[in-house]
Amino acid sequence: MRFALVSMPLFSCHKPSLQLARIQGQVRKLGHEAQCFYLNVHFAVEVGPGLYNAIYENSDILLGHWLFSRAVPEVNTSPESAREYLKEFSSRFKGLEERLFELHDQVAPNFIQRWARQENWGEFDFIGFTCTFSQLVPALALAHAIKKIHPHVKIVLGGAEVQSHMGEEVLRQCSYVDYVVDGEGENAVAQLIETPSRGVIKSEEPVHLDDLDFPDYGEFFDLVEGLNDETILGNSYAIPIEGSRGCWWGQKHHCTFCGLNGEDLKFRRRSADSIYNEIVTQSRAYERYEFEFVDNILDYKLHETLLPKLAANRGSLKFFAETKSNLKLEDVLQFKNAGFFAIQPGIESLSTKTLRIMKKGVTASQNLDLLKWGTQHGVRIIWNLLYGFPGEADQDYRNLSEILKKIVHLQPPQAAGRIRIDRFSPYFNGIKDRRSSDFDELGPAKAYSLIYPSHWNLWDLAYFFEGRAKNNVQTETYNEISEIVNRWVSSWTASSKPSLVFKRAIGHGHVIDQRSDQSDVFQLDGPAFQIAVCLSESSKTIETISRQTGIYQETVEEIIGDLSDLGFCVELDEKITFLPLLD
Repeated sequence: MRFALVSMPLFSCHKPSLQLARIQGQVRKLGHEAQCFYLNVHFAVEVGPGLYNAIYENSDILLGHWLFSRAVPEVNTSPESAREYLKEFSSRFKGLEERLFELHDQVAPNFIQRWARQENWGEFDFIGFTCTFSQLVPALALAHAIKKIHPHVKIVLGGAEVQSHMGEEVLRQCSYVDYVVDGEGENAVAQLIETPSRGVIKSEEPVHLDDLDFPDYGEFFDLVEGLNDETILGNSYAIPIEGSRGCWWGQKHHCTFCGLNGEDLKFRRRSADSIYNEIVTQSRAYERYEFEFVDNILDYKLHETLLPKLAANRGSLKFFAETKSNLKLEDVLQFKNAGFFAIQPGIESLSTKTLRIMKKGVTASQNLDLLKWGTQHGVRIIWNLLYGFPGEADQDYRNLSEILKKIVHLQPPQAAGRIRIDRFSPYFNGIKDRRSSDFDELGPAKAYSLIYPSHWNLWDLAYFFEGRAKNNVQTETYNEISEIVNRWVSSWTASSKPSLVFKRAIGHGHVIDQRSDQSDVFQLDGPAFQIAVCLSESSKTIETISRQTGIYQETVEEIIGDLSDLGFCVELDEKITFLPLLD
């Protein structure tokens, strides 16, 4: 048997596909042949990596679906509908409307037809497409074109966009799709080969991660190096690495808005030795120094096992991972020493009330400390500010806006935005008969109806849903939060970033405030200096400050009030955070 495994636009062009490499390894283990095709990279070269990345970052509005919709008969919409889509989301495109329409009308369809004839797809028994977000319609486009030329080839789709009802709807609408793999694909390969009839392949056997071979990314790196394209070669390519599957936190308390992992949250970890050996092997094989953990949430046990080993031996290696946000200062320092230049800790809010609504298992004070430590110690904190949750109140956001204005010297979120209701999330699972106790005006995200014709069942097809949360927050309040965040993000792109610095001497110090256009200097002496030193590492209660400094509690409260008036302190969860960073 011969398998072709295809990564279509709009998967990232900056890294190989772990999913394809995993399936390729299993196919080979069964004694068959498998070849990977990275057509996403070829499309990035064609349209330019800058534009490609901008398109890729808009997966939430299904931009990849729309771009390739003309090449899929079951999806193809009229020019008027295509223009309506562009008009609906024009604020995202910043003057790129005509170029995007050209891609939709000419470039994407031509790309599909060219590639359908360019490779000898007829030599393969199965052609498998990975369908992560924004790849479904591009995959359908090429699958349809190949099937017309080579009707004997079996078309297989797998990935997040075809799980459960979504894959079933694709099978109903697209007769040229032979199989949909629902869930983990490695153990489904043998079933696929043995299943003669069209339909859904679902493996109930869990994958044991330590039993899998290290992924082979040779075809990807051979491609990007062979293209001899400076704009592609100039990018840094991270090697994906998988330390675990599932979510150890979600097994206990599933975050209300999270739909990752589909219907299987069960957490499975790899051994630290296996992960370490893969890092050593892959770095040598591909001469790369950057690794990206693809885990939904990094295994907390790696702090005891893998991270100390990396800190002792990593050299120039760099890592990225998603983590939980209730970290301690020593955890942040351990990440830094182990080579983690960036982490994405799922901060999401600086309101404890909202965090409890999310079931994040963390407080606003902990999140603020983490932002401070990351900025202080040079670990990039990647985060987003989410709003629009059921049960929130206007006052929650008035309080939040005052905090945000004071912390513009800390690393900003990438963006502020309203939450989605993702399939498989607790919010989605709470929908009964298309009604929710938490949301009004509920339905599939609007982009679906602007791309897919009416005969598609969008409630079965959609992964992203929208609704108006049942709360008493005004739209203007959310808009104000977005404006504050936008200004904050812009200020960090300037030549001189906002800063708030605490300079310490012996017995006294100064705070230099450059969070705005003007620069102010404030001297701290005596008890104020003692309190600033006490709070310089982490947030503390008034009682703890008094006990650790020996200053009367009433005096502490008075000084904290003065420092708060200057914007140097905030109180969250009955804890005081001193905002200036140590120089």
